[in-house]
Amino acid sequence: MRQRRPSPGTRHRSGGRGSTHSTAVRRGRPTVFEERVYAVVRRIPRGQTRSYRWVAARLGNPGLARAVGNALNRNPRPFPLNPPTHRPTNAPTLVPCHRVIRSDGTLGGYALGPAKKRIRLQQEGALPTV
Repeated sequence: MRQRRPSPGTRHRSGGRGSTHSTAVRRGRPTVFEERVYAVVRRIPRGQTRSYRWVAARLGNPGLARAVGNALNRNPRPFPLNPPTHRPTNAPTLVPCHRVIRSDGTLGGYALGPAKKRIRLQQEGALPTV
Protein backbone atom coordinates (compact mmCIF):
# COMPACT_ATOMS: atom_id res chain seq x y z
CA MET A 1 0.00 0.00 0.00
CA ARG A 2 1.31 3.42 -0.93
CA GLN A 3 2.02 5.91 1.90
CA ARG A 4 0.27 9.27 1.74
CA ARG A 5 2.64 12.24 1.74
CA PRO A 6 1.89 15.11 4.12
CA SER A 7 0.56 18.26 2.55
CA PRO A 8 3.21 20.99 2.06
CA GLY A 9 1.90 23.06 5.00
CA THR A 10 2.22 20.37 7.68
CA ARG A 11 4.96 18.94 9.84
CA HIS A 12 4.75 15.54 11.53
CA ARG A 13 5.70 15.55 15.21
CA SER A 14 6.23 11.83 15.69
CA GLY A 15 7.99 11.59 12.35
CA GLY A 16 7.40 7.86 11.80
CA ARG A 17 5.79 6.32 8.78
CA GLY A 18 2.05 6.24 8.99
CA SER A 19 1.98 9.07 11.51
CA THR A 20 -1.30 10.93 11.45
CA HIS A 21 -0.54 13.57 14.09
CA SER A 22 0.53 16.80 12.46
CA THR A 23 0.38 20.51 13.12
CA ALA A 24 0.17 23.36 10.68
CA VAL A 25 3.38 25.28 10.15
CA ARG A 26 2.96 29.06 10.16
CA ARG A 27 2.85 30.32 6.61
CA GLY A 28 1.80 33.80 5.64
CA ARG A 29 0.05 36.47 7.64
CA PRO A 30 -1.80 36.08 10.96
CA THR A 31 -5.58 35.70 10.82
CA VAL A 32 -7.91 38.52 11.87
CA PHE A 33 -8.58 36.70 15.17
CA GLU A 34 -4.83 36.30 15.83
CA GLU A 35 -4.25 40.01 15.17
CA ARG A 36 -7.03 40.87 17.65
CA VAL A 37 -5.39 38.60 20.26
CA TYR A 38 -1.99 40.20 19.65
CA ALA A 39 -3.47 43.70 19.99
CA VAL A 40 -4.88 42.83 23.45
CA VAL A 41 -1.66 41.14 24.58
CA ARG A 42 0.48 44.11 23.49
CA ARG A 43 -1.38 46.21 26.09
CA ILE A 44 -0.31 44.00 29.03
CA PRO A 45 2.20 46.13 30.97
CA ARG A 46 5.77 44.96 31.47
CA GLY A 47 6.16 43.12 34.77
CA GLN A 48 2.52 42.00 34.82
CA THR A 49 0.71 38.88 33.66
CA ARG A 50 -2.83 38.13 32.54
CA SER A 51 -4.66 34.85 31.98
CA TYR A 52 -5.71 33.35 28.67
CA ARG A 53 -9.30 33.72 29.92
CA TRP A 54 -8.70 37.44 30.62
CA VAL A 55 -7.48 37.97 27.05
CA ALA A 56 -10.46 36.01 25.70
CA ALA A 57 -12.85 38.12 27.80
CA ARG A 58 -11.36 41.29 26.29
CA LEU A 59 -12.21 39.79 22.90
CA GLY A 60 -15.81 39.31 24.01
CA ASN A 61 -15.91 35.60 24.92
CA PRO A 62 -14.08 34.08 27.93
CA GLY A 63 -14.71 30.64 26.41
CA LEU A 64 -12.12 31.38 23.73
CA ALA A 65 -9.21 30.89 26.16
CA ARG A 66 -7.90 27.84 24.32
CA ALA A 67 -8.14 29.64 20.97
CA VAL A 68 -6.15 32.52 22.50
CA GLY A 69 -3.46 30.04 23.54
CA ASN A 70 -3.33 28.60 20.03
CA ALA A 71 -3.04 32.06 18.51
CA LEU A 72 -0.20 32.96 20.87
CA ASN A 73 1.57 29.71 20.04
CA ARG A 74 1.65 30.88 16.40
CA ASN A 75 2.95 34.34 17.35
CA PRO A 76 5.21 35.46 14.48
CA ARG A 77 6.84 38.23 16.59
CA PRO A 78 7.73 36.91 20.08
CA PHE A 79 9.91 38.90 22.47
CA PRO A 80 13.55 37.75 22.40
CA LEU A 81 15.22 36.79 25.70
CA ASN A 82 17.76 39.59 25.25
CA PRO A 83 15.89 42.37 23.46
CA PRO A 84 17.93 45.00 21.64
CA THR A 85 18.17 48.38 23.34
CA HIS A 86 17.18 50.17 20.15
CA ARG A 87 14.78 48.98 17.46
CA PRO A 88 14.25 50.71 14.14
CA THR A 89 10.96 52.59 13.93
CA ASN A 90 9.79 50.45 11.01
CA ALA A 91 10.38 47.14 12.90
CA PRO A 92 7.25 45.02 13.47
CA THR A 93 5.64 45.40 16.88
CA LEU A 94 6.60 42.53 19.14
CA VAL A 95 3.92 40.51 20.92
CA PRO A 96 4.74 39.74 24.59
CA CYS A 97 2.93 36.39 24.64
CA HIS A 98 5.06 35.29 27.62
CA ARG A 99 2.91 37.61 29.80
CA VAL A 100 -0.13 35.37 29.36
CA ILE A 101 -0.46 32.56 31.91
CA ARG A 102 -3.12 30.09 33.04
CA SER A 103 -5.96 31.17 35.33
CA ASP A 104 -4.61 28.97 38.13
CA GLY A 105 -1.32 30.90 38.12
CA THR A 106 0.81 28.26 36.42
CA LEU A 107 2.79 29.30 33.37
CA GLY A 108 0.97 27.32 30.70
CA GLY A 109 2.46 26.75 27.28
CA TYR A 110 5.05 28.74 25.39
CA ALA A 111 6.34 28.18 21.87
CA LEU A 112 9.96 28.64 23.00
CA GLY A 113 9.54 26.32 26.00
CA PRO A 114 8.47 26.84 29.62
CA ALA A 115 12.02 27.52 30.86
CA LYS A 116 12.37 30.50 28.52
CA LYS A 117 8.94 31.77 29.52
CA ARG A 118 9.93 31.64 33.20
CA ILE A 119 13.24 33.41 32.49
CA ARG A 120 11.53 36.15 30.48
CA LEU A 121 8.93 36.76 33.22
CA GLN A 122 11.66 36.84 35.87
CA GLN A 123 13.62 39.37 33.80
CA GLU A 124 10.56 41.62 33.80
CA GLY A 125 9.92 41.16 37.51
CA ALA A 126 6.62 39.34 36.96
CA LEU A 127 7.85 36.22 38.79
CA PRO A 128 10.09 35.98 41.85
CA THR A 129 13.55 34.59 41.13
CA VAL A 130 14.18 31.25 42.82
